[in-house]
Amino acid sequence: MRKLCVIAGLMVAMAGSALAGPKDNAYDLYVIADEVTDSAIYVVQSAHDTVAIEVFDDDHVQWMKDANAHKAIKNARELFGPEGKSKDKGFAFVIEEDDVKISFPLLFSKHISIHASDEGGAQINITSKDGEGDVLVRAGDDGAFITIVDASAKTAREFIDDIDEASSSMRRKMKKEVGLD
Repeated sequence: MRKLCVIAGLMVAMAGSALAGPKDNAYDLYVIADEVTDSAIYVVQSAHDTVAIEVFDDDHVQWMKDANAHKAIKNARELFGPEGKSKDKGFAFVIEEDDVKISFPLLFSKHISIHASDEGGAQINITSKDGEGDVLVRAGDDGAFITIVDASAKTAREFIDDIDEASSSMRRKMKKEVGLD
């Protein structure tokens, strides 16, 4: 499940978004994969509301709103560590025993940094020059935590539509709760 969430996160990352709170017309998107509970939580946070859909491996789907969704994000931050931006914006390739750091620029002012170690799992940061469109993927043995902040309404709608395990009525409810209807 973790591999699927990381791949999904990387796909959304290319359309994704900065590691602050959501602006009035922007949305924070999270995917939290938990190996212990065999579930994935999809969270959409607007400036005013936070809603989530938790999907279990046995196809059971659960709705979460505000307090429970915030708790899921808080627990993921505690498990996978604090959010962080790449400090090195240029090209770097460093291997020291079990610690690997790779950093390189892309077209259109994007930058990718990858940090993997035995102790800290893996982190992938996709950042932009102006802080818009940043994505952070953190993965370890216990699961994965994907953060996409300041996503556009279009990206948020696509994110919700991609939650295939949830019924169309639940996806419509999620859109309505965060003002995407």
